[in-house]
Amino acid sequence: MEYLHRSYGREEMAALFLAADVMVVTPLRDGMNLVAKEYVACRYDDQGALVLSEFTGAAEELREAFMCNPHDVEGLKQTLLDAIHAGPDEQRRRMRRMRSAVRRHDVQTWADDFLSALEAAPARPAPRKGHHHDRPSHHPSHEPH
Repeated sequence: MEYLHRSYGREEMAALFLAADVMVVTPLRDGMNLVAKEYVACRYDDQGALVLSEFTGAAEELREAFMCNPHDVEGLKQTLLDAIHAGPDEQRRRMRRMRSAVRRHDVQTWADDFLSALEAAPARPAPRKGHHHDRPSHHPSHEPH
């Protein structure tokens, strides 16, 4: 096991994704964590295991990952062991479902969904000219005496 904490080029990252039996993505706060999707996309052999924090945005789409709460150290350790000991059939089943989710939820789908949500959102009225928010407030305590 090795912890790598630095930047890598695209080709080097793909090679690392293919070499990693288990990928662990456990931020303590919410985030999309596209690196989890990149790992899944690279695993054309349908092997490998993804350990994913339940707090990531990717957890909603990659439901077949080994989910954990990174604040629960004992639970995280057990999840890591489960991922490490997953057999080839379980890895294949999970990875195929995650790869399918990544294919379905690509950037075009995200953009279409986002634009549809914007279109469906209620319009906000434009500020009226001469409305009290358009001019500085005039408070009596600021007047010269």
